[in-house]
Amino acid sequence: MIAFTSLEEKAKQRIKKEAQPFGKDPKFRGFDGNNETEHYGVAGFLINDMKRFERFKGRDLNSHMPSIESYRRMLAVFLPIRQTLMGTNLSDSQIVEIVKARTHPSYLTQPGDADL
Repeated sequence: MIAFTSLEEKAKQRIKKEAQPFGKDPKFRGFDGNNETEHYGVAGFLINDMKRFERFKGRDLNSHMPSIESYRRMLAVFLPIRQTLMGTNLSDSQIVEIVKARTHPSYLTQPGDADL
């Protein structure tokens, strides 16, 4: 994530802490090579054949787990933020918000869950 790499160390540590477990190394992990083959193939075509997103060239794009639903949740959070990014990068707070959306809602702690 370009926005992440350009942040100061203090901001990176905040993201790591607040967006656990995905905040440690937030980057595009690809698609499941067994069950998301259409998306996996398109990503490979864009990177290798169309020479787009070359920063991903050589990266293993097989996430080895379903990813599309988590990307959709992240996209739903990102789209409203995108409208505010005229000429700026994502802030650490915005990255936290987007990365936290990767967690499936069934795994989110609800108020009072600790009492169960």
